[in-house]
Amino acid sequence: MLINTAFDFAKTAGLRIIFAGILIAVGFKIIKILISVITKSLHFKKLDIGVQGFLKSFINILLKIIILVTAAAVIGVPMTSMVAVLGSAGLAIGLALQGSLSNIAGGIIILMFKPFSVGDYIDNGTYSGTVTGINIFYTRLLTPDNSRVVIPNGNLSNQSLINVSA
Repeated sequence: MLINTAFDFAKTAGLRIIFAGILIAVGFKIIKILISVITKSLHFKKLDIGVQGFLKSFINILLKIIILVTAAAVIGVPMTSMVAVLGSAGLAIGLALQGSLSNIAGGIIILMFKPFSVGDYIDNGTYSGTVTGINIFYTRLLTPDNSRVVIPNGNLSNQSLINVSA
């Protein structure tokens, strides 16, 4: 009797787990192909390099989360509890990374509105120099005395700055 119960459980739960594993494996392969197609598209190549890297990682993580949540639903995890866990985790991560999220938001603002670009000479009141790189978290400057300054994008997007090259 115990063997029959274990066998019935293995049939139902085992098939769900196998199907979820197949879903994850196939889903991750499809995501890899999709990311490759997106990055090779002509519209994507026209974007700034910083925006390309950010979008690529954002799309990759978002699609993988969707695949994992779908696999959990296939196994039988209740979706209400899954949504509650994801919401709580998102809130906790958001609070823990508050400064970093400020830098990400500042990076998005800089990359979208382009108050300055690579090669411009800027002065934010504290540092001045030629912009050598803009990524999603930080902007790099090369000062006149050949010092390299890394400024968080949150600071640059929330302060006044002078773009001498504009």
